[in-house]
Amino acid sequence: MKSRTLKSPVTWLALVFIVILAFALWPSGEAEPELEQLTLTQFDQALSAGELESIEMLEGPNIIQATRTDGTLFETRYIGRDGNDIANRVLDTVPTVEVEVTRETGADRASGAMCSSRSHRSCCSVASLSGSSCA
Repeated sequence: MKSRTLKSPVTWLALVFIVILAFALWPSGEAEPELEQLTLTQFDQALSAGELESIEMLEGPNIIQATRTDGTLFETRYIGRDGNDIANRVLDTVPTVEVEVTRETGADRASGAMCSSRSHRSCCSVASLSGSSCA
């Protein structure tokens, strides 16, 4: 009886299915790092302390993803109409920080304005509203 069970195609198909399922569910070890979630007040504190190296503002989901000078990443959420004010506040506080504004709708992600100094402030404000890029 035992040899008939091992020779059955159903048994072998079940075994193959289990092996494939085990490989599919096995963690790959390449998961994206979990971003620290900060409030907008904590973001302002990090900005005032000069801890920010670069900032990406994602329009659509209204998320700011930032890199600190020590290389750690975090994100915070903002109200959509505050985006330009936040970008201008960043450039007023730390003119050397790189600010990228990206319009994101659904699965699409279109790069927007890249600003790194006060001279580009008006360009960033207009570009973030229109979706264009400043040079």
